[in-house]
Amino acid sequence: MAVVMPVAELDPKEGDEHPDASVLPFFSLFQMLKKVPSFDKYPGTWVLRRYRPGDVVCEQGETGSTAFYILSTEDLHAFRNAQLESNPDDAELRAEVDALAKRIEMLAGLDGEIARDERHSAFAHLDTGNLRPEPRPEGIWDRIGAALFGSRRAAERPIPEFIPNDGPTDINAITGIAPMYEGEIFGESSCLGRVPRSATVIASRDCYMLEMVRSIMDKIVSDRNYQDKAEQKYKDRVFEIHLRREPLFSKLSSDQYKMVQSVAELIFIEPGDVLFDEFEKADSVYVIRRGTVAVIKGILLDRESIAPDRWKLLFQRVHRASAEPDDPRSLLWAWLSDSTRQAIEEGKASDVAVKSDMVGALNRLMTNVTYFGWSFLSEAGRADLLKGEESRTLTKEANTALHQFLQERGTYFHRLIDETITGEFPRADNGVIKVASMSPLQHRLLGRHLVASLFPEAVPQPTVPVTLAYRSRGECIGELGVIDDAPRTASCVAYDHPADFDRKIAEYKKYLASRVELVRIRRDDFQRILSHSPAVRAEVEKIAEGRRSNTETTAMRGWQAEMPSASPRYHELGFFQGQQLMLIDLDRCVRCGDCVSACKNTHDDGRTRLFLDGPRFENRYLSPATCRSCRDPVCMIGCPVGSITRGGNGEIIIENWCIGCKLCAEQCPYDSIQMHEILPSERRQQQEATSVSREVKEVSHRAVVCDLCSTLPTGPACVSMCPHDAARRLDGVTRF
Repeated sequence: MAVVMPVAELDPKEGDEHPDASVLPFFSLFQMLKKVPSFDKYPGTWVLRRYRPGDVVCEQGETGSTAFYILSTEDLHAFRNAQLESNPDDAELRAEVDALAKRIEMLAGLDGEIARDERHSAFAHLDTGNLRPEPRPEGIWDRIGAALFGSRRAAERPIPEFIPNDGPTDINAITGIAPMYEGEIFGESSCLGRVPRSATVIASRDCYMLEMVRSIMDKIVSDRNYQDKAEQKYKDRVFEIHLRREPLFSKLSSDQYKMVQSVAELIFIEPGDVLFDEFEKADSVYVIRRGTVAVIKGILLDRESIAPDRWKLLFQRVHRASAEPDDPRSLLWAWLSDSTRQAIEEGKASDVAVKSDMVGALNRLMTNVTYFGWSFLSEAGRADLLKGEESRTLTKEANTALHQFLQERGTYFHRLIDETITGEFPRADNGVIKVASMSPLQHRLLGRHLVASLFPEAVPQPTVPVTLAYRSRGECIGELGVIDDAPRTASCVAYDHPADFDRKIAEYKKYLASRVELVRIRRDDFQRILSHSPAVRAEVEKIAEGRRSNTETTAMRGWQAEMPSASPRYHELGFFQGQQLMLIDLDRCVRCGDCVSACKNTHDDGRTRLFLDGPRFENRYLSPATCRSCRDPVCMIGCPVGSITRGGNGEIIIENWCIGCKLCAEQCPYDSIQMHEILPSERRQQQEATSVSREVKEVSHRAVVCDLCSTLPTGPACVSMCPHDAARRLDGVTRF
C-alpha cells in the first residue's frame, strides 16, 4: 500500500476545486518537467482557485507559505476537456470547453505583443508610502541641535527605477505595478524562503490559479527541465529589467544588452555553498536572481596573515612533513609547484610567488576538513579524497578520521572551537561531527582552526570573520575583482540561517533558507562589454570606488582582532557582534535622558532610535536597545523589497520604500529595529492601480533603525551629547 503524507489544509475559498491528481499533468507547468511530482503522496498540497477581476490573491506583508501558477488558456482547456470526457452530459462544462477552444483560436491569430496583452491575468501592486517623506517642521530646539552638532538632514538617496518583488518581473517604482501573465509562477520566494509577501496581487480578469505548498514547489524548482526553461524565460524577459535596475548596467546600449543575454548563464547554489573565496582570481560577475548572498571577509588566509619572521619556520615544517606520508601536512608539499618546492629546498623562499603558492595550499587544505583526518583514512579512502569522489568508503571513514584528529588536539582545542565559531556543526548522537552534512562554509570555518593547530608557531589563530553585506535579488556581485583585475576582496556565500538563530524568534527557527539563483557573466564577456562603451566603464569605476570604500571601512572594524577572553555573559549578549556597540556606564549616568533627546532631535521624523531598556553587564553597564552595527547583520536577510542595506560607515539603512512587513524587526536579536506608524503628513494617497473596486492594503508602519548619525561630523549624537561621558560606542571585539 502506498504511503501518503498527512492531508494538508489550505485556507478555503469559495469556488475552490480539488481535482484528482491524475489530471494535474495536463498543465503545461508539469508537462515540461523531466519528472512529474507524485501528487498522490501529498494530498491537499494544491488547490485550483478561480479569481474574478478585482479579487485579491495575496496581500503585501502577510506571511506566505504557498506559490501560485497562473493557468494558461490551453491548460484550462485541457483540464476541462479531461473532465468532460468523464462527464459527457455536463452541458455547462461543454459550453466552457467550447469557449476556451475559441479563445485559443483567437490567441493564435494575434501578433506577439497583442497576444501577450490578451494573456494579462493579474498585477502585483506595491504600496510604499511616500518615497520622499515630508520632514516635520523645525523648531527652536532643532535649530539649536543643528548648531551644536550639525544638520540632521540626511542626504537623499536615489529612488530605484524598479523594486524587487516575489514575482516574475520587478515593480515599477513610479506606478507601483508589475503585470502578470498566463503561464507564470509567483510567490516562490515566500513559499521557499517563508518571507512575507512583497506585494499585493490582484486579478485583472477572470482566471484560474493553482496554489501549491512548498513540498510541491521544491520538486518543481529542482527539476532540470524547469531550470532550463526558467533560465531562458529570465533571459528573454526579466534579465534586461534586472540589469537596468543596476547603475552598473544602466548605460548599456540595446546591442550590448543582446550581447549580455547571449553569454549570460543561470546557476544555482545551495545554502552554505561558497560562490567564490576571498583572494581567488576573479573570473565572473554575478547578478542575483533569487535568494541572499553573504559577503564575508576574513575566512581564509593571505600572505599578510603570516608574520614575516614566521615564514621560514612554516616552510621548514612543510618540508619536513614531506617525508611522512601519513601526516596531513605532507599534502601541502604535494600541492606546491615544482619551482616552490625547489626554492624551499634551496632556502630561497622569500619570493612573493612562493609565499602565495604556500598560502594557496593552506587554503585548499581548509576547504575540506577530511584532509585533516588523513592519518586515519584507509588507502581507498585517501584515493577517493584526492579524486574528489564522495564514495561510500570515504563517507564512512571521514567522521571517524576527523574525530580522531580532533581528539589529538585536546580539550583546549575543543573549547576554543566552541567559543569562537558561530553556530554548531552537524553532529551524530555520539557527538561526532558529520562531515558529509557540513556546508562548504562550515568546512572553511573549522578548517581555519585546524590549520592553525597544525602550525601553531607560524599560523595565527583565526580572526572573527566580518559580514560586510547581504546582497539579494537584482544586485550585482563580483564586479570589483573583474574591473580591477585583482583577487577577490571577500568571500561570497549562499546565505544559510545560523544554527543559534533562536534567541528571540522561535517561530522563525523553522524557516529554511532556499537556494540562490544567479546569472553569471564570464570575465572576458564582461570586459568586452566595457570595452565597447567608455560611458559604461566610467560608471563602473564610479560604482566600484564606492564599494571599495564600503568594504575597507567596514573591514577596518575589528575583523583582524582575535576573540577576547570574556565571560559567558559576553557571548550570551552577543557583544562580539557589535562594531558600534553602545554601553552606558550606570555609575556615571544620572538618568537625564539627554542621549534620547539628542537622538530624537537628530532625525527628520522626531523619533528616537535609542531606548534605555536592555540587559545589564557586570552590574555596571546597560546595553540599550539600539543598533550595534553587527558583524553578521541578520536583520538584512530576506527583505522582500530590498529596502534594508548597509552604508559606507557600517550603518544599517532602511530605505523609504519599506513596506512595513516587520521581518527585519523580528529578525534583529537585540530589539534594535522599531516599527513606527507613518505620520499623516508622510502618507500619500493610494494610487489607483486599476479601476477595480477592491481596496489595496496600505502601508501604515515603517521600520526605523539607528543610522549611527553617519551624516554628522561628530558621530552618534547620543554619545556626543551625554554631559557625563556615560554613553560609549565601542567595538565588541577590539575594545572590550
